[in-house]
Amino acid sequence: MICRKEQTQQKTHSPGVVADNECLLRHVYSPEHYQNGALTEGAFPSEDFKKPDRGFSVNRKLHVTHEFLEKLRDKQIEKKAGRALEGIAAVRCCDVRYVGGEKQTMCVIDDGCLENPAHALILCAEHCTPSGFNKLRRLLVDMCRVISLDEAASREDIETC
Repeated sequence: MICRKEQTQQKTHSPGVVADNECLLRHVYSPEHYQNGALTEGAFPSEDFKKPDRGFSVNRKLHVTHEFLEKLRDKQIEKKAGRALEGIAAVRCCDVRYVGGEKQTMCVIDDGCLENPAHALILCAEHCTPSGFNKLRRLLVDMCRVISLDEAASREDIETC
């Protein structure tokens, strides 16, 4: 089971196992992730889950810096004309792991590297059918709160999502 990787540090530059109470952050761009004033399922692309060892990237609020969040924003905006940052989706790790019920449906694995020690991956705990993943994706959208980049990088209340 892939969630076994949650139990141990995966990379040398990672700060360690992702705790349930950590706040996870994901940049939200319009038009692909945010439309008509709301987060969309596009924030969690299905192509990121087509292989069992692939997931989507998040940053751990506890370990990310304001400078890194800005750098990532700038890099992503440069990639696509018309793209704009709408904010940062924030969600508690335990809510992601148990999205959809009492059984663990998602894994959150530390994946920090030298350039970004705060990086983590969210993957399906077991093989997800397309319809099953779409259900989880809708639930993830409902759980996330979109906050400003400054709020995401704030050190004042590190556990607030």
